[in-house]
This record gives sequence, C-alpha cells and structure tokens, in this order.
Amino acid sequence: MDEEWDGEYGEDFDFEDLVEYVGPREQRAKVERELARLMERFVRGAEVQVDWTKARCVEAVRDEGVDPNIWHSPGDTKPSAQAADYCFECPIRRDCLKYASASGERHGTWGGVPENIRAGKGEGADRNIPAYDYPKLVLLPNVYDVESKRFRYHRDRLKDWVPGSEYTDENFEKWQIKEEGEDD
Repeated sequence: MDEEWDGEYGEDFDFEDLVEYVGPREQRAKVERELARLMERFVRGAEVQVDWTKARCVEAVRDEGVDPNIWHSPGDTKPSAQAADYCFECPIRRDCLKYASASGERHGTWGGVPENIRAGKGEGADRNIPAYDYPKLVLLPNVYDVESKRFRYHRDRLKDWVPGSEYTDENFEKWQIKEEGEDD
C-alpha cells in the first residue's frame, strides 16, 4: 500500500483501504479483530492525560543510566521489582496506572503493578482484582513488599534475570494473558 490516503476527513473506509492483506478469509477476520482491538485500546488510552516528562522512570533512565527494559521484565524477576520501586517513588504513578488500565496494557510494569496482576491473573487474598480495575489496582501497595514467602513476588523468590535474555519458567503458560477465544 504505497499510495497516500486521499479520502475526505470523516469519510468511511474499508479494511482494504488500510491494509493490503492476502490470505485465507478466516485469517483475515482474525487480523481485522486484532486491529479493532488495538485501535480500541489506543483510543481508551489516549483519553487519559499523562505528563510523561514528570515520570520517575524517565528521570532514572536519563539521569541515572537505568536500563529502560526493567519496566518490561516478567513480573517474577528482580528487574521488575526494581522497576516497581521506582514507580512507587513516582509523582505520576496513579496516572501511569490509570493509562495502563484504560488501554489494557498487557506487558511490563505500569504504576508499580506487573502485567498479570493488572490483567486479573494475580494470586493471593489481596490480589483477587478484576482485569484492569483501576480503582482497586491503585489501592495496592508495592506487590514486592510482602511478608510471606508463599507469594510469587516475595523478593527472595524473584528470579535473577537479565533483560534481553531468554526467560524460562515452568509455570509461564499459567501466567500468560490469553486472547479471547484462545485455548487455555
């Protein structure tokens, strides 16, 4: 699709106007659903106003040389706990978490809360929270500051993992956020 869009503002357009797709009809329907889901997330997230220049993560990366990939580490790793510690010092933590909840952000640590807890896949009495329920998520303390070693996120149980390396965990499938219609 090399030509520019020459439609009028507000004009309806079809899938073919946006994407050149060749393949089976079922696959095309799957692609269309995924595009619609992503656009819906984008629109919901855009409704949340966040001044990212005030974010503690931006400051840490810029001024302290912190690896930005720690905010995109699996939730049961030491880098993710380090990211959450920065988040709980952040003046815009609540706005960040609100953005992640509104847009259904599926990966990384946002507002100090790792992906599976935001998506309603957490364990423990204090983590039975419906997916992306901002009013309940914002009340959570730092999930890495738990007393009992029974919890997956107890600091002594976290994995020594380096961002960019392969992540292996025998329970990884259990914690994955599944798409609608995917097999469990």
